[in-house]
Amino acid sequence: MGLARLVAEVVPGQRYAALAGLGLAVAALALVAPGRVRAGVRAGALVVAGGFAVPYAAFALLAAARTAVRALPAWHPAGTAAGRLFDWQEPAALVLLAGAVWLLVRHPAVPWTALLLVTFAAPPAFAEPDPALAALADGIALVMMATACATAGVAAAKPAEGAKVWTSEVLALLALPVVGAHLAVVGLVSPAVTLAAYALLGVVAAAVAVRSAGPATGFPAAVLGLLALPVAGAAGFRLASLGTAAVPPALAGAAAGLALVLAAALALRDRASGWVLSAGTVATATAGAGVTIAAAVTAAANHGTTWFGTFGAAALAGTWLAARGFRPQRVRGRHAVAAVVPALLATVSLVPAVLEALLRPLGWIGAIWRGAPVGVGLGPDGTAWWRDQPPAFGAAASAVTLAVLAGLAVLVAGRFGIARWSLAAPPALLAIVLGCVAAGAPWPVVPAATLATGLATALGAALRRPSRGTVVAAITCWSGIVPGLSGLLAAAWSTLAGLGLLVAAAVVAGVAGRSAVARGTGWTVAGIAGAWLAFAAGRAAGLPLTTTAYLVLAAAGLALGGGFLLRGRGAEGRLLDGVAHAAAVVAFLLSTGYIGTGDIGTGDIAAAGGVAGLWGVALGLRALGGPARTAYAAGAVAAELVAYELVLVAREVPVAEAYTAPVALAALVAGWFAARRNPALTSWTAFGPALLAGLLPSLALVLATPGAPGRRLVLGAAAVAVVLAGARLRLKAPIAAGGAVLAVLAWHEVLLFWDHLPRWAPLAAAGALLVGFAVTYERRIRDLTRLRDAMGRMR
Repeated sequence: MGLARLVAEVVPGQRYAALAGLGLAVAALALVAPGRVRAGVRAGALVVAGGFAVPYAAFALLAAARTAVRALPAWHPAGTAAGRLFDWQEPAALVLLAGAVWLLVRHPAVPWTALLLVTFAAPPAFAEPDPALAALADGIALVMMATACATAGVAAAKPAEGAKVWTSEVLALLALPVVGAHLAVVGLVSPAVTLAAYALLGVVAAAVAVRSAGPATGFPAAVLGLLALPVAGAAGFRLASLGTAAVPPALAGAAAGLALVLAAALALRDRASGWVLSAGTVATATAGAGVTIAAAVTAAANHGTTWFGTFGAAALAGTWLAARGFRPQRVRGRHAVAAVVPALLATVSLVPAVLEALLRPLGWIGAIWRGAPVGVGLGPDGTAWWRDQPPAFGAAASAVTLAVLAGLAVLVAGRFGIARWSLAAPPALLAIVLGCVAAGAPWPVVPAATLATGLATALGAALRRPSRGTVVAAITCWSGIVPGLSGLLAAAWSTLAGLGLLVAAAVVAGVAGRSAVARGTGWTVAGIAGAWLAFAAGRAAGLPLTTTAYLVLAAAGLALGGGFLLRGRGAEGRLLDGVAHAAAVVAFLLSTGYIGTGDIGTGDIAAAGGVAGLWGVALGLRALGGPARTAYAAGAVAAELVAYELVLVAREVPVAEAYTAPVALAALVAGWFAARRNPALTSWTAFGPALLAGLLPSLALVLATPGAPGRRLVLGAAAVAVVLAGARLRLKAPIAAGGAVLAVLAWHEVLLFWDHLPRWAPLAAAGALLVGFAVTYERRIRDLTRLRDAMGRMR
């Protein structure tokens, strides 16, 4: 330490270099020391040299950090002076100390470490921290290190058995990333320096990758070399001022660089090993993510003028093209992780426009037939939302982005064995719709295009063999059908045209569908849309609801006929029959006026009777053939009974038996068929409802009022006939029901004529009855026993 202080006092202006020279001198003396003390002298000399080297190395690293900070932000460096940390003595001292350490240890890491530190310390030693000068020094050092690596063939993936691991070339290869990282940062000081620096980085990385025999060094070198292209392209376009307001020169150049990366990856795909292909994919995905982020930042700065979503979609397409050399099961996470950023940003840019295109037309459901709108007419409020949106979120940008994604969907679908059209249909559909919106196409172009593309997708799914693609298309087609049909509700003629087109497409799907699900869905949609078409046609013609009901009933009849023709296809025919019955119910409710007004009038009841009667005829014809004939026949009878009852109500017929007798007769016939089919049924189960429906209402009227003699006479005769029929057929229910009615009716007659008889007559009749019962009591008991036994043996 005393010697060091003496040297500092002797040469105060050059003390740093002198101290380093002292370390070199001590190292040289250690080499010529006697053998007995040489080891100790060498250790001491190494401590001295190392003690001097640590602060010099720290100053060199600090200088490198200060130079890197001066280069940021990119192309807009700080203009304030930073001041010099040291002069020429720092790099000179580093060289002297490196020589001292080399003399003592003779390790290959010493010269490369010295070169690294001198590279960082030399530029600030002669001027203020200048990133451009530092970039020049880094470039020289980078070339020297790369040359050493290339000439020695450092790329052995695995050293041979017994070979040295830490060779000079390997250490040079380890120093390369450090110098390259510093050059990548200080090179951002200006576009010109950036272009030169990143071009050099790309060349050096490519050279290392070419000389490398394995992925350990070749993969990162190839990735870094390819990633230098977008930055160099951005700098080149910035220097040439090639760009627009929406796509600034730097962004345009980065996109051009991304295209070069993709071109390089595609060029290497067919003539390179697997890790080179993987490197091209990773580089393309990473560069795409960087370009997309740059586009998003640019859009945030220029109020959304830059279409960053389109950049994201293009980056995704490029990543997929670069990865096409892989089999689907070999695409690893590192190949796709960088693609998450472009996918996310593209989705963010599309959400507003897609939601508007799909949801805004639904507003026409609450504004049906308001009139043809002016302009695009996407919604009933007439708002041109895309004009108030930033261009990046507008209809035009979204249409272009979706078109790119549709092309990507074609590539992806083909790779994974999915029908190309099915995966590309959703983005293509939305691209067409938003393209029409952006072009300002007048109404009804947008809803018509939406409906047409949705129907085309649906037909594509129905007419092809079932697969994953057809499932996707069958689900996504409704995103075009529902908004398109809703948008056509603005006017009557467009509504009729849209429904007619829907019916035609559904019929085609039902006739030619390749699967039972497709055909069943087609027939169901055709039946429902046909009923709506009939209703809309009636309202468009100005017909009242009661008349429109007959049009809906006609549509229901056509659906019922279609179900009859499809009776051999099982579920398809049953689905169409169900739609027909539902449409008939709607027609019935329309005829009553309940759907339109919520009130049922007398005239409407007559129309409802007509609808019910016609539907009963249709059901009767349907019962002539095909399965479930009994059910259709019963339905026909029920419909005709409803029609009959409604006509009576509409005509205000006062005779109650006119209402109850047909119902009782129908129930009697139904009970008879049921008893024939199932002999185990009791007479109460088979005929009880019919007997009660036919006898009790008339009996109630007789008991509530004196009633007309004719009604009482007819009721009594009917009860006698029922009892006789029950006795003849040995049925318990007719005997019990008829006998009970006769008893109640007889008692009613007695009470009715009681006041017209002399007072002694009832007493005499009662006495005679008592005497008669007393004389024949035992016989009556035997008769009642036989009657009870006989009733017990009956059904």
